[in-house]
Amino acid sequence: MTAQGETDDFLDDPDSQPNMIDNEKGDGPDMDDVEASMLEEGLDDQHMEGDKVYPFDPEDANGVDDGEAPEQQEGEKAEVRCSTSKGPIVLTLHEDWSPNGYRKAAELFERGYYDHSHFFRVVPHFLVQFGIGYTDNVDLKKFADSTVLDDPKRTDLMPFREGYISFAGSGANSRSSQLFFAYDNAKSLGNSPWETPIGEVTEGMENVRNFYKGYGDMPPWGKGPQQGPIRIKGASYIENDFPLLDHFETCTVRRIDGSAA
Repeated sequence: MTAQGETDDFLDDPDSQPNMIDNEKGDGPDMDDVEASMLEEGLDDQHMEGDKVYPFDPEDANGVDDGEAPEQQEGEKAEVRCSTSKGPIVLTLHEDWSPNGYRKAAELFERGYYDHSHFFRVVPHFLVQFGIGYTDNVDLKKFADSTVLDDPKRTDLMPFREGYISFAGSGANSRSSQLFFAYDNAKSLGNSPWETPIGEVTEGMENVRNFYKGYGDMPPWGKGPQQGPIRIKGASYIENDFPLLDHFETCTVRRIDGSAA
């Protein structure tokens, strides 16, 4: 399984995979009950395991073309202003960085999909992952779960730097709704075909750095939440078992024509 959210680049020795925290958390839901509930709802193992990003394995590159993408005209931008539990942040998404990813992410933000959702995976020196929304809108859920084709890599944007925004993924053409912000030491990010920057945090990175990290990564590397229960139980799972995690409040989007930028 490859990545739809990122894992431990912060580890000097990825094979060691230490437990990242001392904090205790609640027992959480019985996973057998969660799996049964997911089967009833028609969700498969992919949804249960969710989007991850592991330390880079060369086999995960899976045919990545290291050649430069064709030169492109500057495209549309989207300025996304969000309030969060740690303070405001501003994201700038770039169509010419990743056209398919840009269009999907910009629409998700515009339609309020990320509003009130949690930053459920906060790994020091690696990433902040989010993108499992709590909407009851069936059409929006369907759109969020739909996937888009991978975009050609912009080698001029590599390597990843702090504040980059990218989709997480689980294989070729698997980008759906989960995104991550890169932290400062994420050298392995960008190696997989779906890890193409779509934008960056342009204001409020200090607030992103201050998101609560005490739960560490998801199991088995830490004691953070698992994606299956978030999908089944929604916000209550996070609020009951991981109450210190930070979250979006609301976001607004302003599209900026490339020719006017």
